[in-house]
Amino acid sequence: MTYIKLLGAGYLFDAPQSASWLACLLLLLLAALFSGHKRREGIRLLLGAGSDPKEAVTRRGEGRRLILLCLAWVAATVALMEPKGNGRRLTEEEREVAGQELIAESGEKVMGRTRRPAHDILFLLDASASMGAKDTRGGMSRLCVAKEIIDEVSSGLDGQSAALYAFTSELTPLVPPTLDYLYLRLFARRAELNEGDVAGTDLTEALDGLIRRHRGGGSEKRKSLILLTDGGDTHLEQASAGARAEELDVLVSRLEGAVELGFKVITIGLGSHEGELIPGVQFDGKPVRSQLDEELLRRLAEKGKGRYLFADDSSTLACAQEILKEIRRNELFEEVECESAKGEVEREVKERSQMAYDRYFQIPVALSLLLLSLALLLPEGRRARG
Repeated sequence: MTYIKLLGAGYLFDAPQSASWLACLLLLLLAALFSGHKRREGIRLLLGAGSDPKEAVTRRGEGRRLILLCLAWVAATVALMEPKGNGRRLTEEEREVAGQELIAESGEKVMGRTRRPAHDILFLLDASASMGAKDTRGGMSRLCVAKEIIDEVSSGLDGQSAALYAFTSELTPLVPPTLDYLYLRLFARRAELNEGDVAGTDLTEALDGLIRRHRGGGSEKRKSLILLTDGGDTHLEQASAGARAEELDVLVSRLEGAVELGFKVITIGLGSHEGELIPGVQFDGKPVRSQLDEELLRRLAEKGKGRYLFADDSSTLACAQEILKEIRRNELFEEVECESAKGEVEREVKERSQMAYDRYFQIPVALSLLLLSLALLLPEGRRARG
């Protein structure tokens, strides 16, 4: 698809390669000149070398006809380039209808096989009140940084199924497993603090609930759990110094069964080591400070045979790239049967169901017909009209 600005407006062409037909204009001109030369030679043979002005009249009429034919050729070539403009973005409903119509137009469908990653990406986003603290390197809240990382990772996926969950003291599904990464990114941006209108933080419940939901599929399919949190957990915070170690062991042990099922855990630490006051949260009339619990996140990543990343060590883009490297490491692939229409319908659906355009090929077609008609009806000259 090519973009050209003409007469103050922008136009797109679906078939810009058709412009190569303009090269044939040279052949048309040579043929016309050769034909005119032969015709004038015939006139000279018939009339001799006298002073009859008919030759000049004929030459003038031929020149006009040749110009009209060349313009008609140019207009027909523009029509073949399939011009369009006045683009507008389709709504979600219009996109679906456009895609279905395009597949229906394609005719017979064939069964084929495609190779794609046998991999589920599970984003587990901490949406507790402590994620509202603004102690990240860029001065944004922990939740905003987490959502940016999810957005960057999602935009870099290629064939992996992705799902999004938020957790506080309960697990809240936001996006089921999907290959529509744009859909996932939109919902990730809408995530809010205390998602599901439930306060507190229960990481054990979140991990158990997510693993139960994705227990199927067996070990032949990989599952990467990306946990984005500051490591806060109500049970750990309320435990005494002696009981904390025991509570931590119990929490980490929850991943034993997950690893056997093919899970790999990547933990992303959000917040600062010094900590920050949680906005709008008090305990016994005093503000509550939350700080990053790296010990918990490192142990979870180690147990889950994954990796721990501290978000403030780099930009969100760099962090996302490191996550994608972990996802693609030792990637498994599977061959699946898919129904696809002939002529690369899937690619066309993706391209043509995003935007709607007005088609303008009728205009150059009509202009070409008009110019051809004028060329046929044009008299040889004034003498011919007399």
